[in-house]
Amino acid sequence: MTISANILHPPPQNSANKLVTNSNKLDHPNGSAEAEAPAPATAAQGSDSFWPQVAAIVALTGVGYMFVFAGVVADVLNGSRNAYLLTVPVLILLIVSSYRSCNDGVGDSESDWILAVLLGVGGLVGIHLFTQRGPTVAALWHLDLVGVAFWIACCAVVVAGSRRVFRAWAAGAFLLCCLTPLPSQLAVAHLGGSDADAAMVAAALGATAVFLCGRGIALHWRIAAAAGCLLLAAITTTTLDGVVGLTILVLIAGGAVPVLCAALLYPLRPAANPLRIGGSTPPPLHRSPRTIVLLTLGSLGMLAAHPLQSPPAAPASAPADWVTNAGLLQPTPIPFISRFLGPDASLTRYTAPVPDGSPPAVVDVMTSSNLAGLRDYTDAVWYPSAEPLNYRPADPELGAPNGSRVVYNNPDIATSDAEQHWYAVTWLWRTPDAYERVTVLVNQSQTSHEPPPMPRPLSISNTLIDPTLWLSRRQSSDAGELNPSVMHRAAEVVRVITETSGRDG
Repeated sequence: MTISANILHPPPQNSANKLVTNSNKLDHPNGSAEAEAPAPATAAQGSDSFWPQVAAIVALTGVGYMFVFAGVVADVLNGSRNAYLLTVPVLILLIVSSYRSCNDGVGDSESDWILAVLLGVGGLVGIHLFTQRGPTVAALWHLDLVGVAFWIACCAVVVAGSRRVFRAWAAGAFLLCCLTPLPSQLAVAHLGGSDADAAMVAAALGATAVFLCGRGIALHWRIAAAAGCLLLAAITTTTLDGVVGLTILVLIAGGAVPVLCAALLYPLRPAANPLRIGGSTPPPLHRSPRTIVLLTLGSLGMLAAHPLQSPPAAPASAPADWVTNAGLLQPTPIPFISRFLGPDASLTRYTAPVPDGSPPAVVDVMTSSNLAGLRDYTDAVWYPSAEPLNYRPADPELGAPNGSRVVYNNPDIATSDAEQHWYAVTWLWRTPDAYERVTVLVNQSQTSHEPPPMPRPLSISNTLIDPTLWLSRRQSSDAGELNPSVMHRAAEVVRVITETSGRDG
Protein backbone atom coordinates (compact mmCIF):
# COMPACT_ATOMS: atom_id res chain seq x y z
CA MET A 1 0.00 0.00 0.00
CA THR A 2 2.79 2.40 0.81
CA ILE A 3 4.51 1.72 -2.50
CA SER A 4 1.34 2.28 -4.53
CA ALA A 5 0.59 5.49 -2.62
CA ASN A 6 4.00 6.84 -3.39
CA ILE A 7 3.58 6.04 -7.06
CA LEU A 8 0.20 7.74 -7.27
CA HIS A 9 1.15 10.69 -5.12
CA PRO A 10 4.89 11.30 -5.48
CA PRO A 11 6.49 13.64 -2.97
CA PRO A 12 6.80 17.26 -4.11
CA GLN A 13 10.10 18.11 -5.77
CA ASN A 14 11.98 21.25 -4.78
CA SER A 15 11.83 23.80 -7.62
CA ALA A 16 15.55 24.55 -7.44
CA ASN A 17 16.37 20.85 -7.72
CA LYS A 18 13.98 20.58 -10.68
CA LEU A 19 15.80 23.40 -12.46
CA VAL A 20 19.10 21.70 -11.88
CA THR A 21 17.71 18.39 -13.13
CA ASN A 22 16.30 19.94 -16.31
CA SER A 23 19.54 21.83 -16.92
CA ASN A 24 21.59 18.66 -16.57
CA LYS A 25 19.24 16.81 -18.90
CA LEU A 26 19.68 19.41 -21.59
CA ASP A 27 23.44 19.29 -21.20
CA HIS A 28 23.50 15.47 -21.50
CA PRO A 29 24.21 14.44 -25.10
CA ASN A 30 21.39 11.87 -25.21
CA GLY A 31 19.00 13.55 -22.80
CA SER A 32 18.76 10.19 -21.03
CA ALA A 33 17.13 9.45 -17.75
CA GLU A 34 20.54 9.02 -16.21
CA ALA A 35 21.03 12.77 -16.49
CA GLU A 36 17.68 13.38 -14.80
CA ALA A 37 18.76 11.92 -11.48
CA PRO A 38 22.02 13.51 -10.43
CA ALA A 39 23.44 12.74 -7.07
CA PRO A 40 22.49 15.46 -4.60
CA ALA A 41 25.30 17.97 -4.08
CA THR A 42 26.48 18.14 -0.52
CA ALA A 43 28.04 20.99 1.41
CA ALA A 44 31.46 19.43 1.07
CA GLN A 45 31.13 19.21 -2.72
CA GLY A 46 30.24 22.91 -3.00
CA SER A 47 33.09 23.94 -0.72
CA ASP A 48 35.61 21.77 -2.57
CA SER A 49 35.11 23.77 -5.77
CA PHE A 50 35.84 27.14 -4.16
CA TRP A 51 39.61 27.07 -3.72
CA PRO A 52 40.30 25.61 -7.19
CA GLN A 53 38.30 28.52 -8.60
CA VAL A 54 40.33 30.99 -6.54
CA ALA A 55 43.55 29.31 -7.69
CA ALA A 56 42.45 29.63 -11.33
CA ILE A 57 41.69 33.34 -10.92
CA VAL A 58 45.03 33.93 -9.19
CA ALA A 59 46.87 32.08 -11.97
CA LEU A 60 45.12 34.01 -14.75
CA THR A 61 45.82 37.32 -13.03
CA GLY A 62 49.40 36.40 -12.23
CA VAL A 63 50.14 35.56 -15.86
CA GLY A 64 48.38 38.61 -17.31
CA TYR A 65 50.09 41.11 -14.99
CA MET A 66 53.31 39.22 -14.35
CA PHE A 67 55.63 42.06 -15.32
CA VAL A 68 53.55 44.72 -13.54
CA PHE A 69 53.71 42.73 -10.29
CA ALA A 70 57.43 42.10 -10.80
CA GLY A 71 57.97 45.85 -11.12
CA VAL A 72 56.09 46.51 -7.88
CA VAL A 73 58.12 43.90 -6.00
CA ALA A 74 61.38 45.26 -7.42
CA ASP A 75 60.46 48.81 -6.38
CA VAL A 76 59.65 47.71 -2.83
CA LEU A 77 62.86 45.71 -2.53
CA ASN A 78 64.78 48.77 -3.73
CA GLY A 79 63.26 50.93 -0.99
CA SER A 80 59.88 52.19 -2.22
CA ARG A 81 57.63 53.39 0.58
CA ASN A 82 54.67 51.54 -0.99
CA ALA A 83 55.57 48.30 0.79
CA TYR A 84 51.94 47.72 1.81
CA LEU A 85 51.23 46.61 -1.77
CA LEU A 86 52.91 43.29 -0.94
CA THR A 87 50.23 42.60 1.69
CA VAL A 88 47.24 43.29 -0.59
CA PRO A 89 47.04 39.77 -2.16
CA VAL A 90 47.01 38.17 1.30
CA LEU A 91 44.33 40.54 2.59
CA ILE A 92 42.15 39.94 -0.47
CA LEU A 93 42.37 36.17 0.00
CA LEU A 94 41.32 36.61 3.64
CA ILE A 95 38.22 38.53 2.58
CA VAL A 96 37.36 36.24 -0.32
CA SER A 97 37.58 33.16 1.90
CA SER A 98 34.37 34.26 3.63
CA TYR A 99 32.46 33.84 0.33
CA ARG A 100 33.17 30.15 -0.11
CA SER A 101 29.49 29.12 -0.02
CA CYS A 102 28.02 27.69 -3.23
CA ASN A 103 26.20 29.80 -5.82
CA ASP A 104 22.51 30.51 -5.28
CA GLY A 105 20.55 29.03 -8.15
CA VAL A 106 21.75 27.80 -11.52
CA GLY A 107 24.68 29.48 -13.23
CA ASP A 108 24.17 31.02 -16.66
CA SER A 109 27.46 30.90 -18.53
CA GLU A 110 26.21 33.08 -21.41
CA SER A 111 25.20 35.88 -19.03
CA ASP A 112 28.50 35.50 -17.20
CA TRP A 113 30.44 35.96 -20.42
CA ILE A 114 28.41 39.03 -21.39
CA LEU A 115 28.98 40.60 -17.99
CA ALA A 116 32.69 39.75 -18.09
CA VAL A 117 33.10 41.40 -21.49
CA LEU A 118 31.25 44.51 -20.31
CA LEU A 119 33.41 44.76 -17.20
CA GLY A 120 36.62 44.24 -19.12
CA VAL A 121 35.87 46.50 -22.05
CA GLY A 122 34.29 49.22 -19.91
CA GLY A 123 36.96 49.26 -17.23
CA LEU A 124 40.11 48.76 -19.29
CA VAL A 125 39.03 51.04 -22.13
CA GLY A 126 38.03 53.70 -19.60
CA ILE A 127 41.49 53.51 -18.03
CA HIS A 128 43.10 53.76 -21.46
CA LEU A 129 41.07 56.83 -22.43
CA PHE A 130 41.79 58.58 -19.13
CA THR A 131 45.49 57.79 -19.53
CA GLN A 132 45.48 59.34 -23.00
CA ARG A 133 43.85 62.51 -21.69
CA GLY A 134 45.94 62.85 -18.55
CA PRO A 135 49.05 60.64 -18.69
CA THR A 136 50.78 62.32 -15.76
CA VAL A 137 47.74 62.07 -13.48
CA ALA A 138 47.23 58.45 -14.57
CA ALA A 139 50.86 57.62 -13.82
CA LEU A 140 50.69 59.32 -10.42
CA TRP A 141 47.63 57.22 -9.55
CA HIS A 142 49.14 54.03 -11.06
CA LEU A 143 46.04 53.30 -13.12
CA ASP A 144 47.85 50.32 -14.62
CA LEU A 145 47.40 48.66 -11.22
CA VAL A 146 43.71 49.61 -11.12
CA GLY A 147 43.29 47.61 -14.32
CA VAL A 148 44.16 44.51 -12.29
CA ALA A 149 40.84 44.82 -10.44
CA PHE A 150 38.85 44.80 -13.69
CA TRP A 151 40.74 41.79 -15.03
CA ILE A 152 40.18 39.91 -11.77
CA ALA A 153 36.47 40.72 -11.98
CA CYS A 154 36.30 39.39 -15.56
CA CYS A 155 38.03 36.15 -14.63
CA ALA A 156 35.98 35.72 -11.46
CA VAL A 157 32.64 36.18 -13.24
CA VAL A 158 33.53 33.52 -15.82
CA VAL A 159 35.20 31.08 -13.42
CA ALA A 160 32.97 31.40 -10.34
CA GLY A 161 29.77 32.90 -11.72
CA SER A 162 28.30 36.37 -11.46
CA ARG A 163 26.15 35.55 -8.41
CA ARG A 164 29.13 34.76 -6.21
CA VAL A 165 31.11 37.73 -7.58
CA PHE A 166 28.33 40.20 -6.86
CA ARG A 167 27.97 38.86 -3.35
CA ALA A 168 31.68 39.58 -2.87
CA TRP A 169 31.34 43.28 -3.79
CA ALA A 170 33.07 44.30 -0.54
CA ALA A 171 36.22 42.46 -1.61
CA GLY A 172 36.16 44.30 -4.95
CA ALA A 173 35.73 47.68 -3.29
CA PHE A 174 38.60 46.93 -0.91
CA LEU A 175 40.82 45.87 -3.82
CA LEU A 176 40.08 49.06 -5.78
CA CYS A 177 40.97 51.21 -2.77
CA CYS A 178 44.25 49.37 -2.19
CA LEU A 179 45.63 48.93 -5.69
CA THR A 180 46.54 52.56 -6.27
CA PRO A 181 49.15 53.61 -3.70
CA LEU A 182 48.43 57.36 -3.73
CA PRO A 183 45.64 57.28 -1.08
CA SER A 184 47.98 55.37 1.23
CA GLN A 185 50.78 57.85 0.51
CA LEU A 186 48.49 60.77 1.36
CA ALA A 187 47.33 59.06 4.56
CA VAL A 188 50.93 58.44 5.65
CA ALA A 189 51.81 62.06 4.89
CA HIS A 190 48.82 63.26 6.92
CA LEU A 191 50.02 61.24 9.93
CA GLY A 192 53.56 62.59 9.69
CA GLY A 193 55.44 60.44 7.18
CA SER A 194 57.50 58.25 9.50
CA ASP A 195 58.04 54.51 9.04
CA ALA A 196 55.72 53.88 11.98
CA ASP A 197 53.01 55.96 10.29
CA ALA A 198 53.37 53.89 7.12
CA ALA A 199 53.09 50.68 9.15
CA MET A 200 49.94 51.89 10.92
CA VAL A 201 48.26 52.80 7.63
CA ALA A 202 49.02 49.26 6.43
CA ALA A 203 47.67 47.96 9.75
CA ALA A 204 44.43 49.91 9.24
CA LEU A 205 43.99 48.20 5.87
CA GLY A 206 44.69 44.87 7.54
CA ALA A 207 42.13 45.54 10.28
CA THR A 208 39.55 46.39 7.62
CA ALA A 209 40.28 43.08 5.91
CA VAL A 210 39.88 41.24 9.23
CA PHE A 211 36.47 42.84 9.72
CA LEU A 212 35.36 41.98 6.19
CA CYS A 213 36.58 38.39 6.36
CA GLY A 214 34.27 37.79 9.33
CA ARG A 215 31.18 37.69 7.12
CA GLY A 216 28.48 35.64 8.85
CA ILE A 217 30.01 36.12 12.31
CA ALA A 218 28.31 38.22 14.97
CA LEU A 219 29.11 41.92 14.54
CA HIS A 220 30.62 42.37 18.00
CA TRP A 221 33.17 39.62 17.31
CA ARG A 222 34.15 41.21 14.01
CA ILE A 223 34.61 44.63 15.62
CA ALA A 224 36.61 43.10 18.45
CA ALA A 225 38.88 41.26 16.00
CA ALA A 226 39.50 44.40 13.93
CA ALA A 227 40.21 46.49 17.03
CA GLY A 228 42.50 43.79 18.39
CA CYS A 229 44.32 43.72 15.06
CA LEU A 230 44.95 47.48 15.25
CA LEU A 231 46.07 47.27 18.87
CA LEU A 232 48.45 44.38 18.25
CA ALA A 233 49.83 46.12 15.16
CA ALA A 234 50.40 49.31 17.17
CA ILE A 235 52.28 47.39 19.86
CA THR A 236 54.34 45.58 17.24
CA THR A 237 55.12 48.80 15.38
CA THR A 238 56.18 50.61 18.55
CA THR A 239 58.41 47.70 19.53
CA LEU A 240 60.07 47.16 16.15
CA ASP A 241 60.27 50.75 14.86
CA GLY A 242 63.93 51.55 14.34
CA VAL A 243 64.91 47.90 14.79
CA VAL A 244 63.78 46.64 11.37
CA GLY A 245 63.38 48.44 8.07
CA LEU A 246 60.19 49.89 6.62
CA THR A 247 59.37 46.89 4.43
CA ILE A 248 59.65 44.33 7.23
CA LEU A 249 57.72 46.58 9.60
CA VAL A 250 54.86 46.96 7.12
CA LEU A 251 54.78 43.24 6.29
CA ILE A 252 54.45 42.39 9.98
CA ALA A 253 51.94 45.08 10.97
CA GLY A 254 49.90 44.97 7.75
CA GLY A 255 50.26 41.30 6.81
CA ALA A 256 51.24 38.90 9.59
CA VAL A 257 49.13 40.49 12.33
CA PRO A 258 45.89 40.55 10.25
CA VAL A 259 46.41 36.91 9.25
CA LEU A 260 46.79 35.96 12.91
CA CYS A 261 43.62 37.83 13.91
CA ALA A 262 41.67 36.32 11.00
CA ALA A 263 42.80 32.86 12.10
CA LEU A 264 41.34 33.53 15.55
CA LEU A 265 38.02 34.42 13.90
CA TYR A 266 37.96 31.30 11.75
CA PRO A 267 36.37 28.90 14.30
CA LEU A 268 33.42 31.31 14.66
CA ARG A 269 32.55 31.20 10.97
CA PRO A 270 29.32 29.44 9.96
CA ALA A 271 29.68 26.18 8.07
CA ALA A 272 30.20 26.62 4.35
CA ASN A 273 27.32 25.80 2.01
CA PRO A 274 24.43 25.29 4.44
CA LEU A 275 21.82 23.00 2.88
CA ARG A 276 19.01 24.75 1.02
CA ILE A 277 15.32 23.96 1.36
CA GLY A 278 14.82 20.48 0.03
CA GLY A 279 17.98 19.03 1.52
CA SER A 280 20.49 19.73 -1.26
CA THR A 281 22.39 22.54 -2.94
CA PRO A 282 22.89 23.26 -6.61
CA PRO A 283 26.00 21.60 -7.99
CA PRO A 284 29.13 23.71 -8.35
CA LEU A 285 29.78 25.43 -11.65
CA HIS A 286 31.70 23.51 -14.29
CA ARG A 287 33.44 25.28 -17.14
CA SER A 288 34.17 23.75 -20.52
CA PRO A 289 37.66 23.37 -22.00
CA ARG A 290 36.74 26.12 -24.47
CA THR A 291 36.22 28.52 -21.57
CA ILE A 292 39.59 27.63 -20.11
CA VAL A 293 41.28 28.19 -23.48
CA LEU A 294 39.60 31.59 -23.96
CA LEU A 295 40.58 32.76 -20.49
CA THR A 296 44.15 31.60 -21.05
CA LEU A 297 44.32 33.49 -24.34
CA GLY A 298 42.91 36.57 -22.62
CA SER A 299 45.53 36.31 -19.92
CA LEU A 300 48.29 36.07 -22.53
CA GLY A 301 46.79 39.11 -24.26
CA MET A 302 47.01 41.08 -21.02
CA LEU A 303 50.62 39.95 -20.68
CA ALA A 304 51.37 41.28 -24.16
CA ALA A 305 49.64 44.57 -23.31
CA HIS A 306 51.82 45.00 -20.22
CA PRO A 307 55.33 44.04 -21.36
CA LEU A 308 58.43 44.05 -19.23
CA GLN A 309 59.60 47.60 -18.59
CA SER A 310 63.31 48.36 -18.71
CA PRO A 311 64.62 49.67 -15.39
CA PRO A 312 65.16 53.43 -15.19
CA ALA A 313 68.61 54.67 -16.02
CA ALA A 314 70.99 55.32 -13.14
CA PRO A 315 71.02 59.00 -12.12
CA ALA A 316 73.87 61.18 -13.30
CA SER A 317 76.45 62.22 -10.71
CA ALA A 318 77.15 65.72 -9.42
CA PRO A 319 79.57 67.18 -6.85
CA ALA A 320 78.35 67.85 -3.33
CA ASP A 321 79.09 71.60 -3.62
CA TRP A 322 77.29 72.23 -6.91
CA VAL A 323 74.87 74.68 -5.24
CA THR A 324 77.73 76.90 -4.10
CA ASN A 325 79.52 76.62 -7.43
CA ALA A 326 76.35 77.67 -9.28
CA GLY A 327 76.05 80.82 -7.16
CA LEU A 328 72.57 80.01 -5.87
CA LEU A 329 71.41 82.28 -3.05
CA GLN A 330 69.01 82.52 -0.11
CA PRO A 331 68.33 78.88 0.85
CA THR A 332 64.79 78.49 2.18
CA PRO A 333 63.78 75.12 3.70
CA ILE A 334 60.30 73.80 2.88
CA PRO A 335 59.51 71.24 5.60
CA PHE A 336 56.39 69.45 4.29
CA ILE A 337 58.33 67.19 1.91
CA SER A 338 59.53 64.87 4.71
CA ARG A 339 55.91 63.79 5.21
CA PHE A 340 55.94 62.33 1.69
CA LEU A 341 59.51 61.20 1.05
CA GLY A 342 60.44 60.08 4.56
CA PRO A 343 62.05 61.58 7.66
CA ASP A 344 65.49 62.02 6.07
CA ALA A 345 64.18 63.97 3.05
CA SER A 346 64.41 67.73 2.63
CA LEU A 347 63.30 70.38 0.16
CA THR A 348 65.20 73.65 -0.17
CA ARG A 349 64.51 76.62 -2.43
CA TYR A 350 67.40 78.67 -3.80
CA THR A 351 67.22 81.93 -5.70
CA ALA A 352 69.10 82.22 -8.98
CA PRO A 353 70.81 85.56 -9.73
CA VAL A 354 68.55 87.66 -11.98
CA PRO A 355 70.14 89.58 -14.88
CA ASP A 356 68.44 92.83 -15.86
CA GLY A 357 65.22 92.27 -17.77
CA SER A 358 65.09 88.51 -17.14
CA PRO A 359 62.16 86.69 -15.51
CA PRO A 360 62.73 85.63 -11.87
CA ALA A 361 64.00 82.07 -11.46
CA VAL A 362 64.47 79.72 -8.51
CA VAL A 363 65.93 76.25 -8.02
CA ASP A 364 64.10 73.75 -5.79
CA VAL A 365 66.17 70.79 -4.59
CA MET A 366 64.58 67.66 -3.07
CA THR A 367 67.16 65.56 -1.24
CA SER A 368 66.83 62.00 0.04
CA SER A 369 69.05 59.01 0.66
CA ASN A 370 66.29 56.79 -0.78
CA LEU A 371 66.24 56.80 -4.58
CA ALA A 372 63.11 54.62 -4.76
CA GLY A 373 61.31 57.03 -2.42
CA LEU A 374 62.08 59.93 -4.78
CA ARG A 375 60.87 57.88 -7.74
CA ASP A 376 57.58 57.15 -5.97
CA TYR A 377 56.68 60.77 -6.79
CA THR A 378 58.24 61.04 -10.24
CA ASP A 379 54.91 62.09 -11.76
CA ALA A 380 53.83 64.46 -8.99
CA VAL A 381 53.36 68.12 -9.94
CA TRP A 382 54.20 70.05 -6.78
CA TYR A 383 53.25 73.51 -8.05
CA PRO A 384 49.75 75.05 -8.24
CA SER A 385 47.89 75.03 -11.52
CA ALA A 386 44.27 75.41 -12.58
CA GLU A 387 44.55 72.60 -15.13
CA PRO A 388 46.09 69.10 -14.94
CA LEU A 389 49.60 69.21 -16.34
CA ASN A 390 51.64 66.63 -18.22
CA TYR A 391 55.38 66.15 -18.12
CA ARG A 392 57.18 65.93 -21.45
CA PRO A 393 60.83 65.31 -22.38
CA ALA A 394 63.01 68.40 -22.20
CA ASP A 395 64.17 70.05 -25.40
CA PRO A 396 67.86 69.24 -26.04
CA GLU A 397 68.44 72.98 -26.55
CA LEU A 398 67.97 73.45 -22.80
CA GLY A 399 71.21 71.58 -22.15
CA ALA A 400 69.70 69.76 -19.17
CA PRO A 401 71.03 66.36 -18.00
CA ASN A 402 69.76 63.22 -19.72
CA GLY A 403 66.27 62.21 -18.63
CA SER A 404 65.19 65.78 -17.88
CA ARG A 405 61.55 66.75 -18.30
CA VAL A 406 59.61 70.00 -18.54
CA VAL A 407 56.18 71.00 -17.30
CA TYR A 408 54.39 74.36 -17.32
CA ASN A 409 50.92 75.83 -17.06
CA ASN A 410 49.12 77.71 -19.81
CA PRO A 411 48.47 81.45 -19.30
CA ASP A 412 45.84 81.37 -22.07
CA ILE A 413 43.40 79.38 -19.93
CA ALA A 414 43.93 81.20 -16.64
CA THR A 415 40.88 81.21 -14.37
CA SER A 416 42.00 84.14 -12.21
CA ASP A 417 44.27 87.19 -12.41
CA ALA A 418 45.98 86.10 -9.19
CA GLU A 419 47.12 82.80 -10.71
CA GLN A 420 50.87 82.53 -11.26
CA HIS A 421 52.29 80.98 -14.40
CA TRP A 422 55.56 79.13 -14.39
CA TYR A 423 57.87 76.94 -16.42
CA ALA A 424 59.85 74.08 -14.84
CA VAL A 425 62.76 71.88 -15.91
CA THR A 426 63.41 68.92 -13.61
CA TRP A 427 65.91 66.06 -13.41
CA LEU A 428 67.29 63.52 -10.97
CA TRP A 429 70.96 63.12 -10.07
CA ARG A 430 73.22 61.74 -7.39
CA THR A 431 75.70 63.53 -5.14
CA PRO A 432 78.22 61.74 -2.91
CA ASP A 433 75.84 62.04 0.05
CA ALA A 434 72.32 61.64 -1.37
CA TYR A 435 70.01 61.64 -4.37
CA GLU A 436 68.51 64.94 -5.51
CA ARG A 437 65.62 66.03 -7.69
CA VAL A 438 66.55 69.45 -9.07
CA THR A 439 63.82 71.71 -10.48
CA VAL A 440 64.57 75.00 -12.23
CA LEU A 441 61.46 77.16 -12.03
CA VAL A 442 60.94 80.37 -14.04
CA ASN A 443 58.15 82.94 -13.82
CA GLN A 444 56.41 83.23 -17.20
CA SER A 445 55.33 86.83 -16.59
CA GLN A 446 57.47 89.47 -18.31
CA THR A 447 56.22 92.28 -16.08
CA SER A 448 56.16 90.64 -12.64
CA HIS A 449 59.18 90.57 -10.37
CA GLU A 450 57.58 87.99 -8.08
CA PRO A 451 59.36 84.64 -7.74
CA PRO A 452 57.60 81.52 -9.04
CA PRO A 453 55.05 79.91 -6.69
CA MET A 454 56.13 77.80 -3.74
CA PRO A 455 55.56 74.03 -3.86
CA ARG A 456 52.37 72.80 -2.22
CA PRO A 457 51.62 69.40 -0.61
CA LEU A 458 49.71 66.83 -2.60
CA SER A 459 46.07 66.22 -1.68
CA ILE A 460 43.04 64.33 -2.95
CA SER A 461 41.72 67.64 -4.28
CA ASN A 462 44.72 68.63 -6.40
CA THR A 463 45.61 65.10 -7.53
CA LEU A 464 42.18 63.60 -8.27
CA ILE A 465 39.11 65.81 -7.89
CA ASP A 466 40.32 68.91 -9.75
CA PRO A 467 42.02 67.00 -12.62
CA THR A 468 39.02 64.69 -13.06
CA LEU A 469 36.57 67.60 -13.15
CA TRP A 470 38.76 69.41 -15.66
CA LEU A 471 39.10 66.39 -17.94
CA SER A 472 35.41 65.51 -17.65
CA ARG A 473 34.50 68.97 -18.94
CA ARG A 474 36.65 68.20 -22.00
CA GLN A 475 38.77 71.28 -21.37
CA SER A 476 41.79 71.81 -23.58
CA SER A 477 44.93 70.00 -22.47
CA ASP A 478 47.15 72.00 -24.83
CA ALA A 479 50.16 73.42 -23.00
CA GLY A 480 49.93 76.61 -25.07
CA GLU A 481 52.62 78.79 -26.58
CA LEU A 482 55.68 79.49 -24.46
CA ASN A 483 57.44 82.86 -24.56
CA PRO A 484 60.97 82.25 -25.93
CA SER A 485 62.45 84.51 -23.25
CA VAL A 486 61.13 82.17 -20.54
CA MET A 487 62.75 79.13 -22.11
CA HIS A 488 65.95 81.14 -22.67
CA ARG A 489 66.03 82.12 -19.00
CA ALA A 490 65.56 78.49 -17.91
CA ALA A 491 68.32 77.40 -20.28
CA GLU A 492 70.67 79.98 -18.73
CA VAL A 493 70.11 78.67 -15.21
CA VAL A 494 70.41 75.05 -16.35
CA ARG A 495 73.65 75.85 -18.18
CA VAL A 496 75.19 77.48 -15.10
CA ILE A 497 74.26 74.48 -12.93
CA THR A 498 75.51 71.84 -15.36
CA GLU A 499 78.74 73.65 -16.21
CA THR A 500 79.69 74.31 -12.58
CA SER A 501 78.88 70.70 -11.70
CA GLY A 502 81.27 69.42 -14.35
CA ARG A 503 78.54 68.13 -16.69
CA ASP A 504 77.70 68.97 -20.27
CA GLY A 505 74.02 67.92 -20.65
